[in-house]
Amino acid sequence: MKQYNEILEKMIGITNTMNKTSKCPRDFGVGVRLYPSEIHTIEAIGAHEPMNAKALAQALGITNGAVTQITDKLQKKGMVEKFKMEGNQKTVYIRLTTLGRTAEHAHDRFHEKAYQSIADYLSNLTEDQRIAILNFLNLYMENLPKEK
Repeated sequence: MKQYNEILEKMIGITNTMNKTSKCPRDFGVGVRLYPSEIHTIEAIGAHEPMNAKALAQALGITNGAVTQITDKLQKKGMVEKFKMEGNQKTVYIRLTTLGRTAEHAHDRFHEKAYQSIADYLSNLTEDQRIAILNFLNLYMENLPKEK
């Protein structure tokens, strides 16, 4: 079946592309190249700011040490600032700078633009067609290699 092989080849191509792009930094319109882990950290901080490193680690599913490394890099790039709240000099909190907020909004627009054509396509399908696609994607995700 021609479509069977074509579908499998497309899925492999998507996986390969995702693997490549997950390691590439991108400028979200602020003149600073940000890695996916950095922009997703910015996104998490923006959604819950201010937040401390422990809460950020939980939100991102990474270690406190990884949070420290990423936020230190983001601070050097002018995206976040660290501070202590009055009355609690022990806990360090993190919030976005104006530049970080601009990058966050540009990242949101990037996703909106990237997904709009897909949303338009899906909106023209029947519910059964959307369910078939969803079932296929669930099966695909279940069969991806698992982290150890």
